[in-house]
Amino acid sequence: VLPLDSVAYDTHAGCVECVLAHFGRVDILVNNSGRTQRSLFKDTSVAGDRFILEVNVLGQVSLTKAVLPHMMERGEGQIVVTSSTAGLIPTPRQSAYSGSKFAVLGMFGALRAEIYSYDISVMVACPGPVESNIVQNAMVGEPSQFLNLDPKLDPVHTDDMSAARCARLFMVGMANRLEEVWISKNPYLAYAYLYTYVPFIRSRFGKTMAISLMKKTQ
Repeated sequence: VLPLDSVAYDTHAGCVECVLAHFGRVDILVNNSGRTQRSLFKDTSVAGDRFILEVNVLGQVSLTKAVLPHMMERGEGQIVVTSSTAGLIPTPRQSAYSGSKFAVLGMFGALRAEIYSYDISVMVACPGPVESNIVQNAMVGEPSQFLNLDPKLDPVHTDDMSAARCARLFMVGMANRLEEVWISKNPYLAYAYLYTYVPFIRSRFGKTMAISLMKKTQ
């Protein structure tokens, strides 16, 4: 196991070289670093916004840039990156987090288009609420402030998918070299489908869902 700090960008190339020296190649890169947020847009500092974007977007971009040349030289490989259902639907009290996950979809979608001529697949996974310590570590306004809340007390995480089930569905997507996978229990999976595929109700649906979430979390 090689320790790696996702925001220590200048160390990523060296870490990749260590892996290549030991294993000879990188077949699959899974980018899964991230931190969520529980604070209103107006109460989140610019430093907090920057921190979330650096961890959730630039960390994954930096590591991918370090690995990609080796995959392109070999002409094969697989890149997996974690977005979120919050990257499909703008989510209140998670403006920086939601924005970062939209950015992941856009950046890695563009990367996919750029390397179609290589046998390198790019899969973006969009999980919904999953059992983890993400709520306890949620940023509240500033990078140094943590929510420290039992996930079961968070209205968004009352019926989370198990981590094992989520990992299995990740693997199914990877095995089939899918471009995008949405992994969630309902109602969040249904919300994603409605918001994406029924555009004429998007505005009304988005307002209704946002108001409901805001009431639950006040």
